[in-house]
Amino acid sequence: MNQMELQSLYVTGAGRFAGGRALRWGSFPVLLWSLLGLVLVIGGSLLFALLLAVRPGVAQQLFVQHLPLILAVVAAYAVATIVIEKISRFPGWSSVAVVLPAVTGVFLVLVCTLWIGRFYYSRSFLLAAYCLSLLWLMVGMHLRRRYLIPRLALVLEGEATELAKIRGVHWQVLVKPSLANTQVDGVVVDLHAKLSDPWLRFIADCALHNVPVYHARWVYESVTGRTSLEQMSDGFMSSLEPSGTYLLGKRAIDVLAVLAISPLVVLLLAIITLAIKTDAPGPVFFVQERVGRGGQIFRMLKFRSMHLQSESDGARFADHADPRVTRVGKVLRKWRLDELPQVGNVLLGHMSLVGPRPEQVDFVRYFEAQIPFYGFRQIIRPGITGWAQVTHGYAADVESTAEKLERDIYYIRHMSVWLDVAILIRTLRTLITGFGAR
Repeated sequence: MNQMELQSLYVTGAGRFAGGRALRWGSFPVLLWSLLGLVLVIGGSLLFALLLAVRPGVAQQLFVQHLPLILAVVAAYAVATIVIEKISRFPGWSSVAVVLPAVTGVFLVLVCTLWIGRFYYSRSFLLAAYCLSLLWLMVGMHLRRRYLIPRLALVLEGEATELAKIRGVHWQVLVKPSLANTQVDGVVVDLHAKLSDPWLRFIADCALHNVPVYHARWVYESVTGRTSLEQMSDGFMSSLEPSGTYLLGKRAIDVLAVLAISPLVVLLLAIITLAIKTDAPGPVFFVQERVGRGGQIFRMLKFRSMHLQSESDGARFADHADPRVTRVGKVLRKWRLDELPQVGNVLLGHMSLVGPRPEQVDFVRYFEAQIPFYGFRQIIRPGITGWAQVTHGYAADVESTAEKLERDIYYIRHMSVWLDVAILIRTLRTLITGFGAR
């Protein structure tokens, strides 16, 4: 097998080179842990409810009465497990950050469904099921991250040399084309590098013997959540046009979500409007031209967080303790509440709930001249929140903006419902902690 055959095998998705969209290790232990947890959750919750009943001969009656609720909790536990599995594939998660919002969100939906539908439910049973599910899945995620760390053999050729510096993987650097006395979960190689004949034969033998072979570029993305600009090319970009069907579905979800939260949004708008009016003179809203999908310019709404004439000398990045920011503005910017009016831009079709943040016109022109492929982020609608916002934070120079661009391109390459869910969950953390605010 020659170099071109190896690259062709990877591109067409044959054999083990395509590998799926996520690196997987320890699937059976994870499944076994989840099933054991389901038994513990149902059994423990029933025992807790039985102890509270304290009536003789109530066990059989309790089980029959709780049977529909038991099935509902089984479904909730299964959904929470699936959500955790899906979003934990993306890099940078802690056990608490994955499990807590997933389990809490699913059980909140269950409780609301039972309450709105006027179905029978037991508060003690649901509380015990929630606590046990949370504890069991959190411990499982912690053990998984500690003991199921992937072991990958690394062929130090081409772009693969950069991977040895990245943490989160046990790298086994191969000094010769052999896996003798080495136990690994797969082999990582730059399939675009010029490999010698012994290495080519080694990679082919790995594929033939069901040893997963992963392309270095793809592993870099999976581990870092970034798409390296140095590894991109015009041909690479032209093949990444998002699915029109998916974008249409994403647009429908955006509109429905905004309409669903509109009562809360209206209440917050009224409170913040009153606070801005009493804090400093000037208009409540700040309207600014931003660059949207396809390079089109639109007028983006924000709550005004700076004093009047703050940009009379032109647009510039915000600094820490920026004197242009008002007292109320500091609170709004820390908790990202100044972005709330952009739900109007979402309804108008200028923006999405999730996507690359829209930049000012002057900044876009400057970065397009300084950073290769910068305009690629405009292939989809910009978002109120995005992967770069929740994983990188604020950028105020060319270097940090280039890193944010790598994260934006990662989002475009891997955009899906699950990645959007992961971003929205991380956005809650950002709102609570004020991560990256200025």
